[in-house]
Amino acid sequence: MRDITEDQAQDIIYDSAFEVTESPRKRSNVAKRRAVRARIDEINEQRELRRLIEEEWDHD
Repeated sequence: MRDITEDQAQDIIYDSAFEVTESPRKRSNVAKRRAVRARIDEINEQRELRRLIEEEWDHD
């Protein structure tokens, strides 16, 4: 299981506190923000893999 970031924790707390009054617009914005974060996480994982591969390549 992945550790959650501080921002994700803030989202969970915020979303839970305002769940009853959450508007469709707010829900949409939260969904978009989470999608962007997920994409950033993917990009960061790819960069890390690339860095590790380059390190291994350089050691040969």
